[in-house]
Amino acid sequence: MKVLITRASGYIGRYLVDDLIEHGHEVKALTRQSSLKIKDVEIFCGGILKPKSLLFALDRVDVVLHNAAYALDWGVKRMRYIGQTLKVLEILLKRVRKKE
Repeated sequence: MKVLITRASGYIGRYLVDDLIEHGHEVKALTRQSSLKIKDVEIFCGGILKPKSLLFALDRVDVVLHNAAYALDWGVKRMRYIGQTLKVLEILLKRVRKKE
């Protein structure tokens, strides 16, 4: 199965990547770190604050593990983060509908 992981370079994401590879899955990683290199993983630079960066990463993916989160003080940025997450979900739903 081909799996896309958002925030693959984070604490949880790295464990997900390793586990999925160990179990024979093909992994794509969406990360803000352009220098990230993980053996046997296709890396896509982007993030949920740039929803269009998902478009290339979603090509030929069976499953998305949306692991990205805003980890700083939520304060005023809370609604921005929620809005961006909704955009990500909208992109994912449009992609699924195209496949049906």
